[in-house]
Parts: sequence; C-alpha cells; structure tokens
Amino acid sequence: MPPTGTPAPTSTPTATPTLTPKAYLDQGDAARQKGDLDQALASYTKAIELDPKLARAYYNRGLAYEDKADFVRASTDYDKALDLDPNLVFTYNARLDAYSQKTDKLDQLIAACSKAIDTNPKLASAYYDRGLAYYYKKNYDQAIADYNKAIEPGYKLSANVYNRMGLAYSSKSDSDQAIANYTKAIELDPKYAQGRYYYYNRGGIYQQKKQAEQALADFSKEIELNSQFALAYNGRGNFYYSQQKYNEAIADYSKAIELDSKSATFYANRASAHSAQKKYDEAIADYTKAIDLNPPKYPSTYNSPILILNVPQKDGGVVWVYVSSVYESRSQIYLRQQKYDEAIAAYSKEIERDPKYVPAYDNRGLVYSMLQKYDLAITDLNKAIEIEPKLARLYLSRGFIYKNKGMNAEAISDFETFLKLATANEPGRPLVQQELGKLKGQ
Repeated sequence: MPPTGTPAPTSTPTATPTLTPKAYLDQGDAARQKGDLDQALASYTKAIELDPKLARAYYNRGLAYEDKADFVRASTDYDKALDLDPNLVFTYNARLDAYSQKTDKLDQLIAACSKAIDTNPKLASAYYDRGLAYYYKKNYDQAIADYNKAIEPGYKLSANVYNRMGLAYSSKSDSDQAIANYTKAIELDPKYAQGRYYYYNRGGIYQQKKQAEQALADFSKEIELNSQFALAYNGRGNFYYSQQKYNEAIADYSKAIELDSKSATFYANRASAHSAQKKYDEAIADYTKAIDLNPPKYPSTYNSPILILNVPQKDGGVVWVYVSSVYESRSQIYLRQQKYDEAIAAYSKEIERDPKYVPAYDNRGLVYSMLQKYDLAITDLNKAIEIEPKLARLYLSRGFIYKNKGMNAEAISDFETFLKLATANEPGRPLVQQELGKLKGQ
C-alpha cells in the first residue's frame, strides 16, 4: 500500500468524443430508418447546433417532423433547408411527386399543410406542398391559388413554383397562361439552379399551338441544359415527326432510347417514324420491343379510335381498320405488307390478353372480311357488340360485312343503328347515309 501521507492516485475522466455534424446527420438518418424519431430529431438538432448552415440536416429533420405529423415544424425546416441550398428542391419535389398516386397521402398532406398555414400564414413551403397536393387531385384552381400564395412571401424558389403553375394551367387547357408561367420561371432561373424542364414544358405547349419554331427552340434548349433528359429528345422527336422530318425524328428517338432503354413509348414512337418511311421491318421490331417492355393493359371501351386504313373491296365497298394500341399499330403494318395471317395472329394475341378488348374483335373481323371469310368476321363483330352494345362504329363494321355478304336487310338494320348511336362528326356517317340510299333503292 502507498506510504502514509501519499495521496491516492486519481483516474482521469475520459472525454466524450464530439461527433462531426455529418456524423450526427448519419446518426439521425439511421435512427429515422429504424423508426426512432425522437433520437433522429435529437441527432439532427445536434448537427444543426454544430453547423447551422447544414441544409441537409434541416431537410431531414423536416422529414422526421413530418413522420410525427408535426407539419408546422416540418415546413419551417423545409423552408430553412431550401433557403440554404436551393438544389435540395429536386429531392423535395421527388418526395412530393411520390405522393401523386396515393390519394390518402394527398388528403393527409392537405390537412397537415392547412394546419401549418393556420399557425403561420407565411410558410411558403406549406402553400407549395398543398398546391401540389391539389394539383395531383386535379383541383387545378385551388393549386394555382396556393402557388400564388407561395410566391407572395418572396419564396426563394419562386421559379419552381411558376413552373408548377404552368403545369396547372396546362392541365386546364389554358395554354397562354401556361406559357406565361413557364416564361417567368425561365426569366427567374435561366440556368436551372432551382428546377428543371421549363423549356421542355413550354416547348410542349408551343407544339400544341403549332408554333413550330418556338417549339423546336425550346426542346433544343432543354437538351443543351439537360443533355441526359431522355424525354427532351423524345419531345423534339415528336416535333420532327409532326413536321414529317422522319430522319431527324428517328435520330432523337434513338438518343432517347440510348438514355432510357426501358421506355416502351420511345420504341413505339420510333416505330411510327419507321412506318412513315415504309421501313416496315424496323417498325415491327420496335413495336415488338415496346410490347415486350410494356404489355398493354386494355380498357374494354373503344370510344376514340384513329382511322388508319381504308381498304377497297372488289364490289366497290370499303373496310376501315382502326388503331388504338401498339399491338394494332404493328397489325396495321402487317396489313400494309398484306401479311394477313400475322395480322390475325396479332389481334388474336390481344384477345388472349384481354377477352373483353373490343378493338381486337372489331379489327380481326375486318381482316376476315377482307379475306372474304364473312362468317368468322360476323362472329367477331357479334362478340364486340355483345361487350359494347352502344358503340356506333361496331354496327358500321358489321353493316359493311353484311353488305359484302349480300345480307342487305341486316346491313340496313346495322347502318340505321349506327346513325342513331353515332355523333354528328363520327367518321363514316356520310358514307353510311350514301350506302343506305343505295340499299333501300334496290
């Protein structure tokens, strides 16, 4: 033992290591992932104390507050985070866009934002969030009202709000206001510091308005600013296609496919351009790829077909073939190549996928009629009418098949039913009236 009078040794306290702000941020993320929101909030707060300019800590703390349904504190943190780092707007928007298909989540978001606004009417992010929720619920007027409120307090990310407002006006078919808001976004943020796609969005409206030069300029500018944005190439490709510049369209569709090879839309669009150039093998290959990537989920209705083929018959009649899916587009090419067996097989595949898909029965019946297999044709049209008894064009199709088979009484009955059900501008109305006159005059 120590000599008398010698002080006993004392232990030196071990200092608690101080974590870095980034370490506390990571600690908070791990706790939030486990559902320990109180620990997450404590860690994010410690990170902010050590580094008051750490935008991600405010943003992630906002997420934790939102998880606890404390949207007042969440909105305050989101505002602070976006003020410190406007680039967080992309993460912020992605979070909100993820709500778009969740109606219950949108309703919760609206209620939470409303509560936050009642507490603090100057919370710009709460107005923005609620506006976006209203937009996804297709309440465009209320969305626009909230977007305007988000701008009023001098929201630092106003360019992004104007862009969203343009989308709302576009959804209301107010193209002039849409263009005005996209233009305002561009003026405030010409180098895309706050958002994306302003030029792409405005270019789409210009294309709808047939303002070709402006549309091309905007799509090209979007590509200049955002060269990895596949949809911009697709949009410009659509523009070139509308101008019958098929080589340029194919080049842009191909670039879009290079950037996003999983998009069925890009393959289908390139197939259409190949088809326009009568490069049918290439078109079929692209349509087939589109089908493989995204097998259609068919509706049972067939109310807005697009006339694509007018085939003269030996007796002077016609058969009209309509298209409303990628399968049918591919079948159209088979018909143009007079590959009738392949066309029938394609329509049969559609019926296999959805036994209630009316267009497949309609068009397969018309192909059978072209081959003068009238009984098979009538069987298909009967099935289509059984599924959709009030669809006018089915009676037109079956009426011509009856006429081609010499069943005039049945043809007259179907033509009269067609005229009763058809709209005033329904394709085929003048021709049916002419055919009825001929049949009744016999």
